[in-house]
Amino acid sequence: MASFDDMDADAGCRLWPMQYRLSGDGMLQGVDAVDALHLSGADARALLTAAMDSAWRAKWEADMQCISEDEAGRTIVSAWMTLVEFREFFCGRNSATDADVRRVLGEVRAAINSWRDNGVEVVELAAQRKL
Repeated sequence: MASFDDMDADAGCRLWPMQYRLSGDGMLQGVDAVDALHLSGADARALLTAAMDSAWRAKWEADMQCISEDEAGRTIVSAWMTLVEFREFFCGRNSATDADVRRVLGEVRAAINSWRDNGVEVVELAAQRKL
């Protein structure tokens, strides 16, 4: 099982908009009408810090997997959370004490505010795996 300790925070992270396929297989697919949100540098580190330092860590890591590679062949570590949980509870009601972490969570929440209107059901958090 993968963990946040496997993620390379310095390489940035992405939040991918996903929805369930209605074919009955329960698989997720990307939402073409919505662009992924890319975080880099201090913002990526702040988001990952919030996930690692919160009561949400166990929930994130329960299904965390290394199931894909980026364009350069590096393994991607991915975790998923429903959009409502991510936006309203993880970002909106996070108890982080660090001002930069709170700022990033607020900015992420605002940036994905319209995702639900575009059919997004799940957020995939993805980052490169440490070498």
